[in-house]
Amino acid sequence: MKIVATSDIHGRIPWNELVETIPSCDVLIIAGDLLPNHYRDGTMDAYWQLNQLDQFNRAARKIRAGKILLVPGNHDWVFEAGLHREIVSPAYTSLLDESITVDGVTFYGTPWVPAFCDWAFNVEKDSDLMQRLRDKIAPCDVLITHGPAYGILDTTIDGRNVGCRKLRERIRRITPKVHIHGDIHESFGTLDYGETSHYNVSMVDVNYQPINPVVEINLDTK
Repeated sequence: MKIVATSDIHGRIPWNELVETIPSCDVLIIAGDLLPNHYRDGTMDAYWQLNQLDQFNRAARKIRAGKILLVPGNHDWVFEAGLHREIVSPAYTSLLDESITVDGVTFYGTPWVPAFCDWAFNVEKDSDLMQRLRDKIAPCDVLITHGPAYGILDTTIDGRNVGCRKLRERIRRITPKVHIHGDIHESFGTLDYGETSHYNVSMVDVNYQPINPVVEINLDTK
């Protein structure tokens, strides 16, 4: 199975140009922070983003992918507010703590990240709620989260590891073949750790410049 993955687009390139960067694939994965922000207030931003999401949806119909899977990120207020349900005939499938099987491959998507600056899908990292959300992650072949696991492609520009420890423990238990995430722009790259191949697929860098390519993954389905 050919998977193409990206995240943290932040609306930094026009939607039609984004479509042109995506090669033909079986599954396209967008691991959060698809949309730009206009207001710091989450409610106001959610309503503003609805129009942006509609524009993306229209462009996404031209993407040469058998399936488009979208997991929201902490900048995607429109999903936390539930307004994404107003999109008519979405060209993508959004995953919010749920699984989907495509051609025999199981994908699980979850948007939650450790609390930071009161953005969307924020949960205190050591809380019981975070533990329940991580425990909810079902066994899968491909795990899609917005944020990283602790110590794995989660290093900030000032050298701090800011990933989620509870996510790391859950990955150790369920051993997906692939974990796809973004969030930490400066840690774009790939790392094999344990039985899982981890991919930070952030398109933008720490300065929010869209310099990183989409990532192509050939998943062995045997």
